Amino acid sequence: VFKFSPVPGPVVNGVLTSVAVFTGSAGAVRGQEPQTGLVSDGKGFFWGTCYGSSFTYLGAVFKINAATGAFTFLFEFTGASGAYRGRRPYTGLTDDGNGFLWGTTAKGGLGPGLGMGTVYKISTTTGAFTNVARLTGNAGGVRGRNPLGGLTAGPDGNLWGTTARGSLADFGTVFKFSPA
Repeated sequence: VFKFSPVPGPVVNGVLTSVAVFTGSAGAVRGQEPQTGLVSDGKGFFWGTCYGSSFTYLGAVFKINAATGAFTFLFEFTGASGAYRGRRPYTGLTDDGNGFLWGTTAKGGLGPGLGMGTVYKISTTTGAFTNVARLTGNAGGVRGRNPLGGLTAGPDGNLWGTTARGSLADFGTVFKFSPA
């Protein structure tokens, strides 16, 4: 994780500073392969996801204090079961403006093999994790699998997303849900 401090002037330049260097499955900055950018919670923290986090490679969520650079490892995903259902968060987090960050995992939850994927939310106040939906593949209540793109807040108040696979022909889906 790095920050860039631009220097005013006719030429674009500035100072690039490393804030956190990931250490894999152990150490002070647990995690590996962050694949997306950070999101600000408006309360002084940046939040992010890592594709990998440990020997099981399930993925993780972390936050960084914007003022001090202090890194906090929040949790590791637990796959198809457990407290933090999901696996492999390819996407970043989406702020709903109501104190929650929302995300998806490409795997985990229900289904054969490594699972079909999940939708989750995190409280920016407490860090509490809630698994909101588990994708069901080609049939069932939440059709689709492998959400590889992030969630987008729509003008209708819903969060929108896509899946790479799932539905009748297995060509993917577009879904929406109310964050209320």
